[in-house]
Amino acid sequence: MCGICGVWNYKNCDPVNRDLQKSMTDRMIHRGPDDRVLYFDDAAGIGLGFRRLAIIDLSPAARQPMSNEDGSVWLVFNGEIYNFHTLRPKLEKRGHSFHSNSEIEVIIHNYEERGSNILSDLNGMFGLAIWDAPKRRLVMARDRLGKKPLYYYRDSKRLIFLSELKAILADPFVPREINETALAEYLALGYVSAQQTVFKGINKVLPGHSLIFEGERIEVRRYWDWLPAFQVKAVRSEGEYIEELRALLKTIVAER
Repeated sequence: MCGICGVWNYKNCDPVNRDLQKSMTDRMIHRGPDDRVLYFDDAAGIGLGFRRLAIIDLSPAARQPMSNEDGSVWLVFNGEIYNFHTLRPKLEKRGHSFHSNSEIEVIIHNYEERGSNILSDLNGMFGLAIWDAPKRRLVMARDRLGKKPLYYYRDSKRLIFLSELKAILADPFVPREINETALAEYLALGYVSAQQTVFKGINKVLPGHSLIFEGERIEVRRYWDWLPAFQVKAVRSEGEYIEELRALLKTIVAER
């Protein structure tokens, strides 16, 4: 399952409180009992945390937060990418080297090539955050259908993101004001729609979307839309649709 979190003091670039970062990861230990790793860039005022549930590559080489070779790009990632085996050979042909069998390295090297455009390449379920140190940019994204959670809080001085809502409450300075609209939705429908949460000021990254933070500037991008997939391009026979469905099912089961 895994759990990710991070704090960026983007306004004044103050060093992130170590105890706060540890407390946030402690509250997600059930998501990742195998390991906890913290990374801090005090010059930029950012800290990243990760709780690990080791599944694909069990070695220390797959620990997160993970960086590229020169430490300019860092990634924390929760989820699984089903097509990383097809993406990796393309990156190796372009000169990228790998030190683990994890999909995490694939995402990092692909980001080096394509920036935030990599999201359309990823077939899987995920919540992720990429810290691009030279550009002082934080990219957050959630998978196409929102299978993996990703929450964030932003005020005039800092940004906090996490895999679980309760972990953000480790910070006593985050407001606890109830979002009455979201509460009413939950009681009536059993869920909270869109980007809202039960707390005012704490939001969800929407499925199929990315958020790009560059200090006080925020850009919201929708990288995937379900509607084009359901547009009929040509009428075919029932048998052709059956064969296509069978082939798709075989492919997705094999990938998983």
